[in-house]
Amino acid sequence: MGDYLRFRKMITPAVIHVVFWGGVLLVVLAGLNLIISIPSPDVLPSALLLLIFGPIAVRIICEFILVFFRMFDLLQKIAEKLERKT
Repeated sequence: MGDYLRFRKMITPAVIHVVFWGGVLLVVLAGLNLIISIPSPDVLPSALLLLIFGPIAVRIICEFILVFFRMFDLLQKIAEKLERKT
């Protein structure tokens, strides 16, 4: 608990997993809403693209955010190793 209060351990990576699943749910519901509410042949391809590529886009965005936290963890490990050497 002390690491969280001193910002040595981040809680955002755990929150990102919840954000990912929430984003996927929203994208899928939006795609299904398009199919149901506007039953037009013109909208169907867009809705199907949203259903297919929407979750992929959400995943990419979440992974991009997580990359920064992984870099932070690796930099912390490097700093710890350097401190032990001095």
